[in-house]
Amino acid sequence: MLSNLEAAIVQYPLSARADATVLSAVEQMSNLSKQGIDGDNGSSTCVVIVSDELKVLGILTQQDVMRLVIQQQPIAQLTLRQFWQEHRSPSASLIISQSDLKDLRNINAAIAHFESSQITHLAIVDAQEQLVGVLQHETLIRLRDAIIHEATASLFAIQQKIHERIAQSEPLSEVLGELLLMMETYLRGSSCSITLCRDGLLGEVIAPSLPMEYAMALEKANLPIAEGVGSCGTAAFRRELVVVSDIANDPLWQNHKQFALCYGLQACSSIPIFASDRTVLGAFGIYYREQKAPQAQELEWITQAANIAGIAIERDQATQALQQLNQELEHRVQVRTQELQEREQFLQTVLDTFPLSVFWKDVNSVYLGCNQNFLRDAGFQTIAQIIGKTDREMPWGETEADFYRDGDRAIIEGQIPKLAIEDTQHQANGRTIWTEINKLPLRNLQGEVIGVLGTYQDISDRKNAEQKQAKLTAILEATPDYIGMANAQGEILWHNRQLKQLRPELVDGAEHRYISECHPDWVNKIILEQALPTAIEKGSWAGEMALLDSAGKEIPVSQVIIAHRSDSGVVESFSTIMRDISDRKTMELSLKASERRYASLAAAAPVAIFRFDEPLNCVYVNERWSDLSGRPMESALGHGWMESVHPEDREQSIAEWAEYYAHSNPESQIIHGSEGRHLRPDGTTTWVYIQVAKEFDNDGNIVGYIGTLTDITDRKNTELALQDLSDRLEFALKGANIGIWEWQISEGRLLWDERMFNLYGISPEAFSGEYEDWFQSIHPDDQEWVQQAEQQSPQGAKECHVEFRIIRPNGTIRFIDSYVFNQYNAQGEIQKKVGLNIDITDRKQAEIQLQRINEELIKATRLKDEFLANMSHELRTPLNAILGMTEILQEGILGDLNDRQMQSLQTIEKSSNHLLELINDILDVAKVEAGQIKLFCQPCHVETLCQSGLLFIKQQAFTKNIQLETEIPAHLPTINLDERRIRQVLINLLNNAVKFTPDGGKVSIKVNYIAFSDKDAIAHNGAVTCDKLEISIVDTGIGIAPDQIQRLFQPFVQVESALNRSYNGTGLGLALVKRLVELHGGEVRLTSELGVGSCFTIALPITPFCEVAVESAPPLLSSSETITGEIANMPLILLAEDNEANVTMFVEYLSLKGFRLLVAHNGRMAIDLAQQTHPDLILMDIQMPGMDGLEAIQHIRQKPELANTPIIALTALAMSGDRDRCLAAGANDYLSKPVSMKQLVTKINSYLGSINN
Repeated sequence: MLSNLEAAIVQYPLSARADATVLSAVEQMSNLSKQGIDGDNGSSTCVVIVSDELKVLGILTQQDVMRLVIQQQPIAQLTLRQFWQEHRSPSASLIISQSDLKDLRNINAAIAHFESSQITHLAIVDAQEQLVGVLQHETLIRLRDAIIHEATASLFAIQQKIHERIAQSEPLSEVLGELLLMMETYLRGSSCSITLCRDGLLGEVIAPSLPMEYAMALEKANLPIAEGVGSCGTAAFRRELVVVSDIANDPLWQNHKQFALCYGLQACSSIPIFASDRTVLGAFGIYYREQKAPQAQELEWITQAANIAGIAIERDQATQALQQLNQELEHRVQVRTQELQEREQFLQTVLDTFPLSVFWKDVNSVYLGCNQNFLRDAGFQTIAQIIGKTDREMPWGETEADFYRDGDRAIIEGQIPKLAIEDTQHQANGRTIWTEINKLPLRNLQGEVIGVLGTYQDISDRKNAEQKQAKLTAILEATPDYIGMANAQGEILWHNRQLKQLRPELVDGAEHRYISECHPDWVNKIILEQALPTAIEKGSWAGEMALLDSAGKEIPVSQVIIAHRSDSGVVESFSTIMRDISDRKTMELSLKASERRYASLAAAAPVAIFRFDEPLNCVYVNERWSDLSGRPMESALGHGWMESVHPEDREQSIAEWAEYYAHSNPESQIIHGSEGRHLRPDGTTTWVYIQVAKEFDNDGNIVGYIGTLTDITDRKNTELALQDLSDRLEFALKGANIGIWEWQISEGRLLWDERMFNLYGISPEAFSGEYEDWFQSIHPDDQEWVQQAEQQSPQGAKECHVEFRIIRPNGTIRFIDSYVFNQYNAQGEIQKKVGLNIDITDRKQAEIQLQRINEELIKATRLKDEFLANMSHELRTPLNAILGMTEILQEGILGDLNDRQMQSLQTIEKSSNHLLELINDILDVAKVEAGQIKLFCQPCHVETLCQSGLLFIKQQAFTKNIQLETEIPAHLPTINLDERRIRQVLINLLNNAVKFTPDGGKVSIKVNYIAFSDKDAIAHNGAVTCDKLEISIVDTGIGIAPDQIQRLFQPFVQVESALNRSYNGTGLGLALVKRLVELHGGEVRLTSELGVGSCFTIALPITPFCEVAVESAPPLLSSSETITGEIANMPLILLAEDNEANVTMFVEYLSLKGFRLLVAHNGRMAIDLAQQTHPDLILMDIQMPGMDGLEAIQHIRQKPELANTPIIALTALAMSGDRDRCLAAGANDYLSKPVSMKQLVTKINSYLGSINN
């Protein structure tokens, strides 16, 4: 800008001969001004004085005329020549040639020239000294201001355009690139750059006009933000503008100037780029290929550009952070969804394997789910077909549907389970079955009844058998004959009603009643001698007998005895039919038979039966009582039955009996019922339901009490389990601070439990119960998407999950995790919503803190690795020169040296080698700690290994007159180990031994083979182990104090500060020894006595192989190399690139990021390698010799096995159509060079992550 100096030159100024008077010149200026020809170019403010040959002699200005008038000079007689020679002022206008005018370059330079020379006009002449034009200071000022105004307006318009691109989140590199090109338009001759700051270093460089090699070198250098690191590093460090007009001589560029100068860069100014919080984001640099500094106006433009850059960078960082957060939230939702699905599938599997048919309904008797057994009975294929249906839509029809619905309603309203309900049910196949149904209230987490849970089983076979038995029993019971059944031993199995009426004592008496008791002895003799043998032989016997009643009176009967045989033909029972042949006998026999029938019934009853003749005095129990209590029947008699009552219930049970006896109406027939527990001898508890009724004689007097005990253990256990589950659920909800709410949509009421009020920080009195009241407590930023989450829930969905923030009345913000359960009516409309609110604020804060800690750990690790790499490079490079030159001087190549000089060189060499050892130790320890040391194990002879170690310290031992000894047994086995690393261990230990052993001492190396035995296995608790080889280094040195031994193997630690002064060392050697031995699976032991000496022992396992860590940087693979098993798990990337510099850059960076690389130098090679190795991802350069990248991509996509392999296209072209061509050829993505390595790694991880998922 401001370079158009010609626009300020007055082409045809006024001129006059030198012999003309001053007055005539004034008249010319006055006439021109009156005519209005002057304008703004100042042509009427001066007259150029010329000679007769038209050569310019000088200039008369208006200021000169004013001065002459003030001095009262005779301007009417004074010639212009006389004025110029005698009266011009020291600041008189000057003359300049056209060639000299070019040196002023631009308007700013011209103005500076005017002001430094204190002139107002300047006449311009050609080579013949004739007039060309005139420059005026005032004209230059006006022209400069106009140009600046125009440029500022144009710059503002362009800045607005860039702001729009930033707001549209366009790529940062494109936005900054356009900004730089715009600035270069206004800063003529400049090349602008933006260098981003990352973790205290100068990182990515965006510079469209700078040489690419220079920009790439700046990125690779990882220069720190510090004083003296060029203009950009210093500006970012000082946080202010830095102007360097001469790179070659400015101290800020002392260490970097050669690289800039070789690209013709001679000046560089820089200004820091700040974020809104004044954090330094980068540096804005302006380079010139000449020695130059920006002008004030240019600096103002640069400052504006830096502000725009700061906005763009900060916006990009915020966008990236938001994207990462979104990815994490999406992943968390996926994990939670999968867990819920797995849990639901598990519960469904359990139900499907349950032997009963299971179903559950809502409060409207609409089916919510079932298991596979129920699904089969209903004739449906999937559970989804059941959900939403009512019993009217089931195969069992309207009658049963109404019955079922009434039962459901009774359970829901009464909230009491109904068990063992027997009823018929129509099946989908047309059959009608008998079912035993159990129904209980279905409750939600708040204990509210939300439906019915039911089970049933098919009892058709049992009911059919019962019906057949009932029919037969009815027939037998209806006959006036006496009918009975006994086993082969004569024990009565069953009697019909007539026989039971005859002998009631058979029911109320003791067990094991025999058929013989029904007859007098003379009858029994006949039966045993005649009737039974005949029945056994012929199948039946018939005759007349007599039955005995309870009083012993005989009843004459006609009797038939039938023998029943088993499948094997053995008689197993008898049945008899007896008919009364006498009214009197019939009456007596009927009474006796009745008693016997009751006794049989008591024996066969499924409940325990007892009888008291007076309160608490037991006179009878049946066999079921023994089964129930686990005690013999006789133990119940008297007060013995009390021992079976649970000790905790005994006192209460006796009190209840006493209350019943004392206050019940003597004439009342009301049955007393209660529950209690029996404690069996084996320690188990049985729950029983107790029923007691009074027994009366014919006169209405109480003669005893008859009772039953029904086993209700299963029911009580179920009730207790349900209660325990309910209590634990309530406890869990309280402990987890989970609030529960219910929204009755039809009534518009919102109900909260106590924990909901605590979560939202309001009192129940302050809550209106309106939905809108709750909705306003949600953070305004979350309200819209909470509504969207509810509205976008799929039709018929039972659940909805959403996270949001709430603002409590005191202004605090809490994070809420909300689960909503929808309940639908028969029409599929949401009738009610029930939900959980969980305060996850602490978890959210912990996640944020954990993320911050992880970022800091990653940053610290990276800084350590970068520091070690830089230290290794920066220290080894000068050490290489120092050691090399030292060796050349010592060998006399550059001339002979005297003893003093030679001694000085030896000191240099020794110090340099010590420093090199320090560097190696530091790097080795760092590699071991990072798991980056790789062992190359192979069979090794221990004796050879030990002797090679001794070679390194023999000269040192000889100098100190130290005796070296070895004790190595013959015929030692070879051992698998990394020979170089173990030799390093031995040399380190031997060096220390010689170093810390006084002159004349002794150092020994001893080897022992330790065989593993069964005794050792016992000592190692059976752990797997093996034979060992022990190598000991023994010295007679200074020894180590016991309290110092624990510190000895720590990095950078020596046992005493005095040793640091007496012996050189870093304290890393033994730390490295310990880690290298442990990598081999061995151990290091130390025994030492202060002033006597030390013994370091390394124990190495003799194993067939070594398992080792993987080095940090995998080797670069060519097409003929194979992938080793140790790095096969790392992702394999095929890089197609013909530029070696780019190949080196990609391989070094991506290797450090944990990828394996294959390199192809053209498209054909890339196709072949892709088919051979099936890489995880392909990076394809587009411009390559021979077959280019686009053609190679098309060929690769034609291979079925490579059709889904991710391909990222890389190209130096940046036209708008390049991306479309790459994607059309088959690439998944596209990046233009120069490529941001961090962006590339992000894309690679994104595609590899998608494949893994």
